Amino acid sequence: MAMDMITGVNGAPLSPDTTLPCATEIGREFVRQYYTLLSERPQDVHRFYSHESVFIHGELEAVGQQNIERAIDSLGFDECKVRIHTIKGSHTHGQGIALQVCGEMQENERCEPRCFIQTIVLCQQTPKKFFVQNNIFQFSNSCFNVLEKEKSVSAVVAKLQQSSTIMPTPSVNGHVSSSPVAEKAAKAKSDNHYLKKERESKPAKAVI
Repeated sequence: MAMDMITGVNGAPLSPDTTLPCATEIGREFVRQYYTLLSERPQDVHRFYSHESVFIHGELEAVGQQNIERAIDSLGFDECKVRIHTIKGSHTHGQGIALQVCGEMQENERCEPRCFIQTIVLCQQTPKKFFVQNNIFQFSNSCFNVLEKEKSVSAVVAKLQQSSTIMPTPSVNGHVSSSPVAEKAAKAKSDNHYLKKERESKPAKAVI
């Protein structure tokens, strides 16, 4: 089922002859309707989606209206509170609208508000009706925490690799043994010294 008719910025319905406002204005009105319904009747939010819509919330992904209804129900938005900071919109091919929404969501009274970034693609069903084709929601601290963990792991691995090339191997019976690379280099040097001494000890042959 498609979302309700888009209304003007002042709340008055658009007349059939009225030109649709810019993408950002449509986005503001859509976001207002979407999050009002999410806070008051979350069980009805799936009505903004169609049978081919894609819903992604963090690691949760659902395709199709019925699956999206179950996904939204599992997220427990009954006590959810949302504060929107910015909405940016642009028209896409086929008279669709792409939206970027930034805000804060408090999932329940026991949780602290968390910043989020949301990408929404609206497709036009009729001249005045849109449905959500794609909805990708991500808490910003979740994605950046993953990056920080990856950087930390990489730094530890690099440090260990650097240490393994310069640190001697553990001592054996009180004697510190060299690394395999150092042992190979020392053996080659010793062999060269032996060959040199051997050549010096042999008498030179006369050339006739």
